Amino acid sequence: GLPAGVRMDVAGRLSGTPLTAGSSTFTVRVTDANGAQANATFTVAVNAAPSLEGATFAALTAGTASTRQLAVTGGTTPITWRISSGSLPGGMTLDAATGAVNGTPAAAGSFPFTATVKDANGAEASRSFSAVVNAALTFANPGPLTAASVGVAVTREFAISGGTAPVVWSLTAGTLPPGLVLNASAGTLTGTATQTGSWSMTIQAVDANGARTSGAFTAVTMALLSRS
Repeated sequence: GLPAGVRMDVAGRLSGTPLTAGSSTFTVRVTDANGAQANATFTVAVNAAPSLEGATFAALTAGTASTRQLAVTGGTTPITWRISSGSLPGGMTLDAATGAVNGTPAAAGSFPFTATVKDANGAEASRSFSAVVNAALTFANPGPLTAASVGVAVTREFAISGGTAPVVWSLTAGTLPPGLVLNASAGTLTGTATQTGSWSMTIQAVDANGARTSGAFTAVTMALLSRS
């Protein structure tokens, strides 16, 4: 039979509001003025109503190009997207055909907005989101590290401001003092120095959005003072 909520008139037109998604098969018989008849079988598909997925919008980093994909289930293609209230972060735009939010956010802040989709049959759905833009990633403490003593376990932290977790750390130039290692996930230099000296190094931090910052540091290790 016809989908629930749909009817056919004597002119063969289907009209109404389908109530449930699914596939319906039905047979239509036509009879002309002379009593001649013909039958034909049809199948009509009813797609689920469109619905926007998720209520979260992964955090962005100011000054770093990013893409966030809004997703919809149900509906009948083609589907068009628009921002129906609020606004995206400056520097970012919504692709009306794909639902992708692209661009480079210009400034940190929180930007609430509502996205609305409309399918080929005029069905609409909306959902509210909040786009959080974190400040640009920078080192908070470049320069000399607090001196370490040979033979004494130490921890030195490379501090950053801004960025979006998780952050990955790496040594991109120079050398670490022998006996010390860089923790790539914590941004710490730990261990027990085995030699005295001065070591210059460049440390890079990369956040979840690919934002990068580098800092030049110097680590000095000294002989442990002894009592006479």
